[in-house]
Amino acid sequence: MTDAGTRAALRAVAARSLGSRSPAPHDAFDAPQLLDALSRQRLTGLAVEAVTAGDLALDAAALDELYDRHDEQMALDLRLERMLGDAVDVLDGASIEYRALKGPVLAHTVYRDPALRSFGDVDVLVRDRDFDAAINALRALGFRRRFVEPRPGFDARFAKGACLERSDGLELDLHRTLAPGAFGLRLARVDLFASAPRWFQVGTAKVAGLDDELAFVHACFHAALGDDPPRLVPLRDVAELVRAGVDVAAGLERLSAVGCAVVLQRALALVDQELEIDLTAATEAWSRMHPSTRVDRWILKSYGASRSYSSQAAVSFWTMPSMRDRAAFAHALAFPSRSYVRARGRGYTERLAKSVRLVRDWRPR
Repeated sequence: MTDAGTRAALRAVAARSLGSRSPAPHDAFDAPQLLDALSRQRLTGLAVEAVTAGDLALDAAALDELYDRHDEQMALDLRLERMLGDAVDVLDGASIEYRALKGPVLAHTVYRDPALRSFGDVDVLVRDRDFDAAINALRALGFRRRFVEPRPGFDARFAKGACLERSDGLELDLHRTLAPGAFGLRLARVDLFASAPRWFQVGTAKVAGLDDELAFVHACFHAALGDDPPRLVPLRDVAELVRAGVDVAAGLERLSAVGCAVVLQRALALVDQELEIDLTAATEAWSRMHPSTRVDRWILKSYGASRSYSSQAAVSFWTMPSMRDRAAFAHALAFPSRSYVRARGRGYTERLAKSVRLVRDWRPR
């Protein structure tokens, strides 16, 4: 449990140099707690910068520990970037169009120094129709699914994606949309490959990332629908992209067209609440004219502190646009493959009863 002083110092490190109302870190924090939190939140680069600027004071032992942790994180970043380069080479070789997401993209295109934006895995987006082929292609690099899908083709049609892992512990999240649950299904109606990619260099590899506007949309989804309480790096990503000149109003209009405007509104509110950076000027009038609906708030609840895969699946069921999709989705979850049942440790009868109960309990009211 992080105490109030340590949490305040952590927020100040995460928000530094972005015009935050939060004061610089002071000495009312527990150094071991802060170091653990900085590592967990992948903020060691910003902490080192804060120390160098004289904004964060640590004793000699804590400073050495911070440098050691940052070195370890930088080594992990380099391994992951090398893995990303190998992965996009494999996808290119299989003629599969892709877009790299989140950490490496933002580190090399938006942050003023890549060492300020660390990450713990690699995220790559492919089209629905290429999803299963991409998984098969990436097997050449030693990747295997972490979780069995309910039925063949389920993830390519309904899931956010699949987590792939290797024997060395590195992970690649293969996406078909940018979030799980109902908002992810809504966003899947947007062609995320329609605009030209933003290219960046990772070692010897030239990598295609999302353009800045879509990167902003993804950052908002990650910030608003991710962990509860929210992680600080996704919130900083939102602020960095706005500082880089992303058109917030255009992003809001794009998300409004697919019923996801409340996600951007929540992301901006969290940046203000957690980092004390106000980014709402461009959307304040729009938000007053287009308040969130009861259904928006009901969907958001499925991403809250009591979230679960099951509750998000139930909400997804009720928000699907066609009965055909609902039927296929419900059938796959209620009567999955034997390998999925064995992996989850529940029998068919128990799964069916739970599915019926969840769909009933999460029905829109």
